[in-house]
Amino acid sequence: MNMFIYIKENKLFILNSGGKLMAKLPLTPLGRIIKNGGAERVSEDAKIALSELFEDVSADITQVALQNAESEGRKTLKAEDIEVAYKYLY
Repeated sequence: MNMFIYIKENKLFILNSGGKLMAKLPLTPLGRIIKNGGAERVSEDAKIALSELFEDVSADITQVALQNAESEGRKTLKAEDIEVAYKYLY
């Protein structure tokens, strides 16, 4: 899938190839997450890279979680679906 990424007002915007907004992530918390992991300094590129990985991982988890909800006859995704999917994948 082709995506377009741009930064405005310290937020990362991710759009699909049709121009639809897929995500809007603030970069400051991503920097904090990296620093909490032990980094002393964090580049803008590192924040963007982490954001892109979050997008990929989130999509994978969501797909598995949706399969779980559908197998139980539900349309509503619950926290437990996300948790089960995460444990299954990782």
